[in-house]
Order: sequence, then structure tokens, then C-alpha cells
Amino acid sequence: MGISASSESRVSQTLRSSPDFNSVINSVYQNSLSLTQHAFPGIKPYQLLSTSDQIHASLTLLNYPLVLKWLPSPPTRSQVDQAFKSRDGQEMTLDEDAFRDFAVDLYANAVAASAGKAVVVGGSVTLAGIVGVGVVAGRGNGLVKTAVGVYALGVALAFYFRE
Repeated sequence: MGISASSESRVSQTLRSSPDFNSVINSVYQNSLSLTQHAFPGIKPYQLLSTSDQIHASLTLLNYPLVLKWLPSPPTRSQVDQAFKSRDGQEMTLDEDAFRDFAVDLYANAVAASAGKAVVVGGSVTLAGIVGVGVVAGRGNGLVKTAVGVYALGVALAFYFRE
């Protein structure tokens, strides 16, 4: 979807430029290496779910706005696996830069998906209300269609211009 891809790109840019996000990524990466006693040159795939949970917990403690608003719980195993699999041909051990890229992809996808669901759910309820009021009021079909169109345009513009 165009809106989803656009919002995902904006979220990715926000995460990449965020000192708090980058600090959390560095901390979680170093912690993961310490837990394996530096047995590997980076993070292994089996560590990714727990590192994602650690990232989420740290960002929540920092009151990181994107996480507080759109991710009340950490990304699921399915989202973690999908973000890892999208790294075609990458090595099985993620160095710090590859781990940062993975984390940005994972959290940008998760935030965009959550925001998209909120728009669909909120929009559906409001559209049902508009149609319901039109039916109860006995207004013509054209007026209801116009109201739905205006509302849909407003939602699209609000989502597009939202930061």
C-alpha cells in the first residue's frame, strides 16, 4: 500500500536519526555479545526475538513516543522472523551495523502495521456511523456518498501529513 510504504519510510528515517534509538541498539547489541561471552562475532538469529524484546523494554522506559503510541507490546516472533528473512543472502551473524538495519526494519514495519490497523479500525467505525445516521435520517443516497467521500479524503490527508 502506498500510504503504508510511505509511513514506513518516514518511521525508518526517524529511527535512524534518533539518538535514543541508536543508543538503545548499541546497548542491546553489546549486552547480547556479553551474554554469549563474545563467542560469536555478532548476533545470531536465535537471539533476535529476545533482543527485540530488550529494545522494546528500553524504549518504553525512555518514553519513546513511537513505541508508546503505536507498540504497546514488542514485535511478535512472526514480525522478527519476517524482518530477518527480508535480509536476502545476509550472513547468519549480524554485526552492529546489520543489527541496527534489522532493528530499524523491524520497528518501522511494526509501527507502520500498528498505525495502519488503527486507521482502518477507527475509519470503519466512523464510516459506519455516517452511513447509519444517513439511513436513520432518511437522507438521499447521494448525500451519504458525499459525506463518506469527504471523510475518506480527510482521513487520507490526515494520515499523509501526520508526522
